[in-house]
Parts: sequence; structure tokens; C-alpha cells
Amino acid sequence: MNFTIAYLPSAQIGINLQEFSPKGGKEGVQQLLSVEVPTSKGLKSLNFALFESEAISLMFDNPKRIQGKEATKQQVENVLEDGYEIFHFTGHGKYNFIDPKKSELALAGEDKLTLEEIFKKNFTTYNLVSLSACETAMTGNQTITTEYVGLVSGFLCRGVANVVSTLWTVESAASALVMIEFYHRRQPDKSDAIALVEPTEWLKELTVIKLKQWYEDFLNQLPDEESKIRPFLETEVEKISKMESDKKLYKHPYYWAAFIITGKQK
Repeated sequence: MNFTIAYLPSAQIGINLQEFSPKGGKEGVQQLLSVEVPTSKGLKSLNFALFESEAISLMFDNPKRIQGKEATKQQVENVLEDGYEIFHFTGHGKYNFIDPKKSELALAGEDKLTLEEIFKKNFTTYNLVSLSACETAMTGNQTITTEYVGLVSGFLCRGVANVVSTLWTVESAASALVMIEFYHRRQPDKSDAIALVEPTEWLKELTVIKLKQWYEDFLNQLPDEESKIRPFLETEVEKISKMESDKKLYKHPYYWAAFIITGKQK
């Protein structure tokens, strides 16, 4: 039996969510803002980041994408408050245990968006922020009051309804698979919490042969002229074809247990 637990870092954030909740529909809200930084100076490259970003963007009409070297602090800040419904960040995040307000999302080069800067912005149009990055949900463990100052709390305090994040550094392939399936499974009559639980359960039981079929099905749905992720997927199919077909690649909790959603569920 599965249970869904709703969790807010603090009562004050719950009050803030009520205050920020828009009344009625969101006229003029654009759907997806995707900031994609698979490489930042001094940080490990995220091999599946391009695949993840491309796959998710294909699910939306006219997504706004800021990629690689274009994802400077100035460029990202210029569009964050332009009235989007979903902010998907693919890259590295870091919690600063010594000075929590300096916790950050790593952008192009040495640029970064800090928690302190997030607190200055208005995110009331956002139903969802997805932080497909490492350490984004971590908070200090000295006292309960440190839970007020995590990256997730920053977005919630500024009006975001729900934030998807990870408790630890997640392997790039596992993260991509979960996030793609999460967006695929989101439906108007289904809570985002359930839409996140389903792909983590799916990943846990995913065998080599089922993953191969998943990749092949994805390839078959791509437009014939698509050339960005097709070669990557074809290489992955060839690679896993050499593995034991019934092996569960992601059964260990390390791969699937880090994903959490925080906020105001339906």
C-alpha cells in the first residue's frame, strides 16, 4: 500500500502559499521555462541532461529554453518573472551549510542564482518548479529553524505551489528517466505527488529489456528530422543491448528514493 505524505518546511510557508494562491485562472501565463546547464565551471558534466531537457520540452508548445553558455545570471533573471507556469532547471544545485542564504543553482561559467536572490523575486504564476539537480532539497541539520532557508523553501515562500527536488546527488540517467516520466504522467485530475511517485516506482522495477523498449518507443516517436538526441539514444540502446536482459539497473534506493515534492498539493 502506498501513502502520499504532504510536507511543508514550516507553518509560515503554508501561510505564504495561501496568500500567494491566485484567484481563478492564470490569464496570459506561459507554460514552460527550461534552464539547461549541463556543464558549469568546476562541476561534473551531466551526461543525460540534454536528453532530459529535449524530451521534456517536446511535451510543451513553444517552450522558452535557455541553454548552456546562454544561461547567464542576467539572462535567467530577465525571464524568471515573465509569467511562466513551470520552471524546469537541469543542472547543479548546492546547499551552503555555513551560510544558507548563499545556497545556489549553478549557471553558465561561474554565474549562480542564490537563495538570497530567489527571495527577492515573485513566482506567483508558477504551479511547479522542478530542480533536476543535486542537493537542492538539503537543509542544515543543527536545528529545526534551518528548514526555513533551503532552496525549496525559497521558491515556496515566493509563491510557487509545488517544488520537485532531490535529497542527494542523483545519477544523471536515473534523474532524466524519472523527470521525463513525471512530466509525461502529469494530468489535470492527478496530483503532482502521485505523478512523481509513479515514475520512481517504475524506475525501481525497470529491467534492461524494458528500458531498451522504452528507448526504442521514444525513438519511434521522434520526428524524422530530429538530430539532437537521436544519436545519443541509439548509442544507449546499443550499450544496454549487451547487458543481461532481466537485470534491474536502478533497483537500489540511491537511484529512485531521492526525489521529493514539497508544497501545496491538490
